[in-house]
Amino acid sequence: MQVHNWCHQCGKVWWEGQPGDGWLFIEISRGPGDWEDADYVDAMFCSQEHASEWFLLPLPEPEPSVPYRLTWLERLTGLAFASAVGSVVALACLGLLTAVRFLAQHP
Repeated sequence: MQVHNWCHQCGKVWWEGQPGDGWLFIEISRGPGDWEDADYVDAMFCSQEHASEWFLLPLPEPEPSVPYRLTWLERLTGLAFASAVGSVVALACLGLLTAVRFLAQHP
């Protein structure tokens, strides 16, 4: 069984698959107002009492955000998808053109 999370006040472990009755999860955002530029602090607590005790302390510094970089596989997948969509559009236009020419020759 893997550890999913723990109480940020007392350290009590919450195991994956265990019922989450009474557990609280909070997410605090702070920053210049735009959600893309905001920093997030996450915390989990086994009770409301532990959450209230945690809020009496200064908030911890958020983990620095790392910009997401596409891998070569993701770029290749995107290129293949765009090529497939482009091919479908081109074939649909060719089919439409063929149908119009056929109907024009056979009224």
